[in-house]
Amino acid sequence: MAFGGGALLSAVALVLVPYGIAKLDPLIASTCLLVGRHIFMMLDIYLLKRMTPASQLVAMLLDFIPESIAPGTAFAIGSTDALLLAVLITLQNIPEGFNTYRELNSSHNFGRKKIMTIFFLIAFLGPVSGASSYHWLQDQAIAIAVILLIASGGILYFKISPQE
Repeated sequence: MAFGGGALLSAVALVLVPYGIAKLDPLIASTCLLVGRHIFMMLDIYLLKRMTPASQLVAMLLDFIPESIAPGTAFAIGSTDALLLAVLITLQNIPEGFNTYRELNSSHNFGRKKIMTIFFLIAFLGPVSGASSYHWLQDQAIAIAVILLIASGGILYFKISPQE
């Protein structure tokens, strides 16, 4: 998991944040990062309080969707680092998916077939999120910057926050 998290932190630091801060005022850019962190922190706290087996799955989705939007927007703006970003996010999500599978499977609330069905359906969210951001946000530089910075704040929260 350490390699994947490190790869994603590199992507955030080298691609997402630089694009966002280049398009926005520094105060607005900082606010977007903090808003992203706060949104994801509040959702994480809510999930921890619920303590359901699906909490890990929801947490994975909260991380996965912004990570999927990022490459779509990077391709939309013609970033030379878009492919690198997609590869880094893929490398990071593989161990995270295995970890989530193990946690769901050990809870005994989900059978293997049910978990695999859920993961199969979730797999479509990534391409849908990426394609949506590519097609709808192509000419929206400010919106892309805000989304990337909010997503970066959330990604940084999940990668840096203490995990139990």
